[in-house]
Amino acid sequence: MNANATRRDFMKTAAAGAVALPRLAAGQVSRVVPKIVLIGGGQSHSYMAHEHYAGFVLIKKWLEASGTGIQAVVCKDGWPKDESVFDGATAVAVNCNGERGHVLNGHLQKMDELRKRGAGLALLHFATIIDKGPLADRALEWAGGYDEADWSVVKWWKAEFKTLPVHPAARGVKPFAFYDEWYFHMRFRPEMKGITPILSAAPPDEVRESKDGPHSGNPVVRSQKGAVESVAWASECPDGARGFGFTGFHNHWYLGHPQFRKVLLNGLAWCAGAEIPPAGIASPQPTLDELRLNQDEPVPPNFDFGRIQSDLDRWND
Repeated sequence: MNANATRRDFMKTAAAGAVALPRLAAGQVSRVVPKIVLIGGGQSHSYMAHEHYAGFVLIKKWLEASGTGIQAVVCKDGWPKDESVFDGATAVAVNCNGERGHVLNGHLQKMDELRKRGAGLALLHFATIIDKGPLADRALEWAGGYDEADWSVVKWWKAEFKTLPVHPAARGVKPFAFYDEWYFHMRFRPEMKGITPILSAAPPDEVRESKDGPHSGNPVVRSQKGAVESVAWASECPDGARGFGFTGFHNHWYLGHPQFRKVLLNGLAWCAGAEIPPAGIASPQPTLDELRLNQDEPVPPNFDFGRIQSDLDRWND
């Protein structure tokens, strides 16, 4: 049998979920078609905030139009009832309520199965907030880190990303500053083993000065004024499996910022084993009409769409 036929047979079998995905060394690309399952949690916050499903619908469209060959499946309202969507998956990405409401709770057996096949794990925003226990242990191993109560901090602040690392997830991303609910002081693997910070910034001192609380502050955080924190990162395990964490993305229209969007798309595609173009994954700016699609709630009275349009115009001036 020739080499091409062998590769076709391998890809066909892998897509059926019957064999382990190939282990990836640093910079190596999967031999199978990259496929990412995007699991969006149910209704969470107010209109245009924490729009898990609406965000993933747009992300799917952009990933599949990226020229990387990646396939994406979107699951609405939590864990899919039909687990065949995971067949051939090279990564799972989750954007949902965290802690006790995390959609991965109760599904660790399936996640263990996917992980043993080499699938990566990406956690976005609230999904990075995980209660201590088996899921937190897996998040540390697979994704590289998570938001731990009484250690990590959840605050709104303007992060200034002055430099970007040499990493596929940062390809084509220009330095930028962005105001968001950035979580920081995450619980990472000891010595940041296998972790590359992608977005890093020093929170303003006043952000660190809050009193003790599960997500407001603690003595260690207050003692580290001026320290640079990683709010998005890429992770590699010794066996080559990949992880990605991104703590921002509170508001849905933030997808309209070109650098913000590129980091997300690069990181998710890289986590799934796709080859990231030298200039990063290109995507069009979403229009306000596109951003209004698939919201979990009806438009509230007197909602300020002008503010969103103003942000879109300013970000893409």
